[in-house]
Amino acid sequence: MNSGSFFIIIAGLICLKVTYYIINKIAVLFAHYKFSRLVGIYFYTPSLLNDLKNEILKLFIKSYFDLALCSFLNMFAFFEKTKD
Repeated sequence: MNSGSFFIIIAGLICLKVTYYIINKIAVLFAHYKFSRLVGIYFYTPSLLNDLKNEILKLFIKSYFDLALCSFLNMFAFFEKTKD
């Protein structure tokens, strides 16, 4: 629950999308082979940057919700403990 893992996951997402792009371009170079065409179809993404933006946005929202929920639970536990 810190920002360090958030940036590591973003770097992983960027590496994944770049890898998909490179694999797709290699598959285009060898398009005369059937297996290469199948690999290209599997790794093709029509809007690579838009997908990356949406994935990073989902990660940010989930991380923010997780931090907010955990902060609320910690505050609730702190105030419940002081009542005794």
